[in-house]
Amino acid sequence: MAQSTVGRIIQERRQQLGMTQVELAARLLRDQTWVSKVETGARQIQRLDDLRYVAEQLDIAPERFGLLPITAEVA
Repeated sequence: MAQSTVGRIIQERRQQLGMTQVELAARLLRDQTWVSKVETGARQIQRLDDLRYVAEQLDIAPERFGLLPITAEVA
C-alpha cells in the first residue's frame, strides 16, 4: 500500500523529533499499530479534530495537512 501524504508528514516529523511509534502512540492516546497504519497509508485519519490533534501534538502547522489554522475569533 502506498504511503499517504499525511502519513509521510507524520512519520517524517516523528523521526525529526527522535520519537518511536510507541512513544508517539502514547502521546496520542493510541496504540502503536494505529500509528503504523496511519504512517503507511493503511488507515486514514477521518475526523478533522483528530488530524488537528495529531498536528498539535507533533507541532505541525495545520496547513501542512491542508487545514486552515484555528483562530481565536470565529466569524
